[in-house]
Amino acid sequence: MMMAGACCVQVGAALFRDPYAPVKIIEGMNAWCDRQGVKSIGEIVGTVRPWC
Repeated sequence: MMMAGACCVQVGAALFRDPYAPVKIIEGMNAWCDRQGVKSIGEIVGTVRPWC
């Protein structure tokens, strides 16, 4: 969603199933950014391009 242009995402509903969801999301996003060489989440906001 962030790559599509969202500057933040909602995770409230995930808390009903897993109270540690925000922590897991942050850790996962940090790991992904490290693997991709992304220094700031702001670098990926709005980066999706049309397929055609």
